[in-house]
Amino acid sequence: MLPGRHLINGSLLGVNIAAMGGFLAAAPAVPAVAAGYLGLNTLLSFIKGYTLTAAVGGADMRTCSQVHPAECALTLRISCC
Repeated sequence: MLPGRHLINGSLLGVNIAAMGGFLAAAPAVPAVAAGYLGLNTLLSFIKGYTLTAAVGGADMRTCSQVHPAECALTLRISCC
C-alpha cells in the first residue's frame, strides 16, 4: 500500500486537469507550449494509472485451484487450467 495514496491520486488528478486546461488554452496560439502540456498530461496519466492500480496488485485474483473447470473453458483457456 502506498502511504497517502488518496492525497497523491487526488493531487495528480488536479494537476492533470490543470494541464489539460493549459493545453486547451495554449493550443490555438502556441502549439509548442500546448505540446508540452499534452506531454505533461500523458506523464501524469501514466503515473495516476500506476498508483491507482498498484494497490490492487494480485490479491483479489483467484488461483488456478479456485477456478471451476467450466468457467476456465469460458475464459479463453487460461494457461493454468
